[in-house]
Amino acid sequence: MCLLLFIHNTTPEHETRLFSVVNPDTGYAVYNPFQDPYASPPCDYPHIFEQIARHEACPWHSGCCRLSQRLVCRQKGETCQVRVKYHHFSFADEDANEILSFLNVYYKGSQVLLQLASRFFEAGTELALANYHRNKVSESLSMADYGNRADLAAKFDQLSHSVSHAAQRFSNLARLWDLNTGPKALPPRPGTLLEPM
Repeated sequence: MCLLLFIHNTTPEHETRLFSVVNPDTGYAVYNPFQDPYASPPCDYPHIFEQIARHEACPWHSGCCRLSQRLVCRQKGETCQVRVKYHHFSFADEDANEILSFLNVYYKGSQVLLQLASRFFEAGTELALANYHRNKVSESLSMADYGNRADLAAKFDQLSHSVSHAAQRFSNLARLWDLNTGPKALPPRPGTLLEPM
């Protein structure tokens, strides 16, 4: 398994990934590092003033991001069948080797563990989205007139089922992560601390 690392040199305003819940009890969430960012429209006020070389052009943040890519592969000849994308947003000059040393924590054990980390963050994003949409329907339901309440109530029930399913998937992946924590395995799971640093 390979890790395809994207380093976005841009500003915080261009962060377009979704949040991933990492602790449902506290609601603590982080940006999902394994998700492709959403494309943003070209900036009215670009933050990068010098010309961006074609090979550094970012397809997600046109004109406002200098993108560097690196393939981290354990196989000789880069022949991995599975490539996991990891997006890192750099808001200042950072050394790419420092970023890679941080990712080595995920990569030093079994290759399957990197896939587990990716699925964990994906499940957190699904949980965050399901909760967001259910809360929006709940707000509409509280203000709806009698004629629209039945449709909204059905949608609320459907989204409640989606939240329950997403929470169960998240819980299973969190438990699996916790079972695979230790030397030559995964680091402690994000969100395990009640008050993250």
